[in-house]
Parts: sequence; structure tokens; C-alpha cells
Amino acid sequence: MRYPIHPRPGNPAAARGLLTQPYTAGQGPSLRSTVLVLCGTGACLSPLAAATLRAGANKNNLSPQLTFSPAGLCADAGSPWCAEAQALSPTAFADVWGPSQSGQVTRDLVAQADLVLVMQRRHQTDVRILDPRSADRTFTLQEAAILGRSLLDGRLREGQALEPMGDLAWFVGELDALRGVVATGGQPDRWWSRFRRGSDPLDVHDPHTDGGTHRHALMRINLAASSLTAVLGAMTSLGGTTTTRKEPGRHRRR
Repeated sequence: MRYPIHPRPGNPAAARGLLTQPYTAGQGPSLRSTVLVLCGTGACLSPLAAATLRAGANKNNLSPQLTFSPAGLCADAGSPWCAEAQALSPTAFADVWGPSQSGQVTRDLVAQADLVLVMQRRHQTDVRILDPRSADRTFTLQEAAILGRSLLDGRLREGQALEPMGDLAWFVGELDALRGVVATGGQPDRWWSRFRRGSDPLDVHDPHTDGGTHRHALMRINLAASSLTAVLGAMTSLGGTTTTRKEPGRHRRR
């Protein structure tokens, strides 16, 4: 079942600032890259994932360059934060902008994001509906982690020095180029897969709609977020090192 999309009118910059404020570190916002983190409601998994990514960014000296913005594909204005998620990870909700407001994703938020991370593969379709040009920079969290680790492992196998190669746009381009080249364990995109909820190993299951537990979802988020931020710290210039920008897509099949 696809989440309905209800873009809200208004000032895109103001909307973006509302979402990004709690997850921004450092100074110089014009220099930051935005990672938009989405789940179904915006009240449970996306705040958890954004906070976990932020912790990994702090650990890898990425925070001055990255902003993590949680939002929901079908946020219900005024709905409370998930109580179980809050209990498991209080820091994820400690500095959010309201006691009972989950942010609704908009077309402008997707268009302005440098990287879009979703919890389930079916969410990628909803993001493309909002902005068709976002397909090459939208990944599930686990997909991005697997592709990033493959990129790093390939470089290590080739005996290359671990020096920063480029910025976030370069990194996203490399991940997109590896799709279809690196096995991620995702199910083939068949018509009947739309009716098999929770069947894709790249999904982080929403305990409210897909079964499973919050603890298991948080464990999958922690593993993927830790891996992704470690690779970002090792392979990109986001930690503060200036490098010559390289063109993405060198792994693309001809």
C-alpha cells in the first residue's frame, strides 16, 4: 500500500529550516549538504535514523558539513511521537521542534536534498512521484550502506590509499553507478512484490504497519548508519580535507 502524498504550500526555505534545525551541527549552513531521511509517518523510524546518522557523523567528523532532516511521507499533523521509539532512543527526540509534530515531506524538501534515505524500497516510488529527478540520489538506508561498503572494499582490494575522493555529490553518484553491479540482496522488482509487505531484505520494517519490534528496527538502523557514516568519513572530503573533485559513475556498466 502506497502512502498518500500531500505536499504543503509555503516557503520552501522556511519548511526546510523547520526540519533541519534539530539535526544541524557546526556553522556555515550554506556549506552543508542535506540528507533527507524518510519513513511512513515521520514519527518513529526517520527521527531514529536521523539521530543515529548524526551520531555517526559526529564520530567521523562529518557534522560541520552534513544536515540530517527527518520527515514523513504521510505525516499526521499533531500526532504524538512514537512512545516506544522514544523509550529506546530518547536522544533522537530530545531536541525536536515540537512535542507532537512529525514533519511532512514536500516536493521542495526532496528537490533540495543532496541525498534521500528511505526505510523501505516502496518509499522510493513515493519520492519519485514528488520529484522524478530524485531517483539517482534516493536509496534505502541499508542499500546506501551496502553500496558504500562495497565501494570502500573495492578501493582497499586495489591497494589504493584511503584519501578523500570528493564531496557528497561525488559519493552519491558512485553509489548510483553501483546499482545493478553490486548485489544488495533486494528482491527483483516484480508487480507481485507490491503485495508482499516486508519481503525485501533492504527494508527496515515499520513495527506499526509491517510487524516486528522497535528494538529490531533500531538494531538494523544502527548497523546501517554506522557503516554509511564510516565510509563517508573515509572516502569523502566532508571531514574538512580539500580534494580535487572527481566525476562520479566510474563503475557504470557500458
